[in-house]
Amino acid sequence: MQTHGTTKVAFQYLSKNNEAIYCYDKVLALNPSQVSARYTKGSALYRLGRFSQALFCHEKALEIDPYKALVWYGKGAALEALKEHERGKKCFSTAKELRENNLISVENA
Repeated sequence: MQTHGTTKVAFQYLSKNNEAIYCYDKVLALNPSQVSARYTKGSALYRLGRFSQALFCHEKALEIDPYKALVWYGKGAALEALKEHERGKKCFSTAKELRENNLISVENA
């Protein structure tokens, strides 16, 4: 599994999104609940203009862990690209709130 993890990151940084998606699919076949693979697959799909598929990935990631601000932001971006502006704004708001709450909890630790 480590090979797929390293390879997917390399492909992503080289802007080889289709190759990265292939690796994310391999990782998710082994561990369907891995939020980071779902989110980054969604980000790669977004960069390819496949907004509906990106939205699906972000929604699946949020079903697993609804407290990831970055995933909420990705969902909002996909919704905005799909012209669903009100839903997108709500996602951005949730992302901002989660980020602020995380910063507060770290400061108070």
